[in-house]
Amino acid sequence: MKHAITYQGPLLFWCLVIYVVSSVHNVPTIPIALHPDKIAHMVVFGILGVTANRAFSHQSSFPSLALHASIAAVLFAGLYGVVDELHQRAVPGRSFDIWDMVADVLGAALFVWLLNKLRDRRAAAH
Repeated sequence: MKHAITYQGPLLFWCLVIYVVSSVHNVPTIPIALHPDKIAHMVVFGILGVTANRAFSHQSSFPSLALHASIAAVLFAGLYGVVDELHQRAVPGRSFDIWDMVADVLGAALFVWLLNKLRDRRAAAH
């Protein structure tokens, strides 16, 4: 049980955080060209990708999932991004945005890629 709390707990917690934040009504928009909401999506779903990678890597029930944790993590984050956007359609003042989903997947892929590069660098140093 401790193993599940340590590795799967953060993933479940982060999914809950995303759900709660997505439930906020009438979020103000900032009319500037940089699209800070897309950057926020990349960071939030990048963290989701990293926590999913960690959860999938440290479970033993599905060996293939552990072996392909990085790919599975990005796919999971992308799927959760789709579910998040569908959920936002039902929230007053929120809307479905395909570009948010693109930012979600890009953020997850970037963060998981960076995590793997960091792991490779650490392994090479030892």
